[in-house]
Amino acid sequence: MAAPTITFPARRLVDKGFRYRSAAETDVKATFARERRRLAAERAAKDAQQQQTLDLATDNVRPLPARATK
Repeated sequence: MAAPTITFPARRLVDKGFRYRSAAETDVKATFARERRRLAAERAAKDAQQQQTLDLATDNVRPLPARATK
């Protein structure tokens, strides 16, 4: 089993951009929806780039021989 990793917050408490939000103000459902959209957009961009790479690599495609008719 791998050793647990220590993670630190992205912003420190003394950072000017940090704004405290109480649990009542936090909308977890919206946060997860936003992250799902972000991950889906990243995945779509990666898939589009991979598809473009596959479209360019047509030199390794060979036609199948035709079957003999009876």
